[in-house]
Amino acid sequence: MKPRSYQAFIADIRGYRPAIAIALSIVAVIPSFLAFLHQNLSALQFLTRFAQFLVVIGALVWLTTGVLVRYARMQARVERSRKHDDEMML
Repeated sequence: MKPRSYQAFIADIRGYRPAIAIALSIVAVIPSFLAFLHQNLSALQFLTRFAQFLVVIGALVWLTTGVLVRYARMQARVERSRKHDDEMML
């Protein structure tokens, strides 16, 4: 991975983390929302479940993207050291 593409990747990851966490939380809370619409669940219980999903899924998204960023960083270092080795051989 080239250093420029690494920087762009990091910027994309940082920008999309919150949106991904919110979108996945909304998807996960759809059954609770349907129960709320059918009046089997109170609004407070629905919001509590949404907050819980947001915390858990947010942590999982941050953990997963952290692993991706670490892997991308290692790939960028390998590319940088490969270029350095090629320059030293010339």
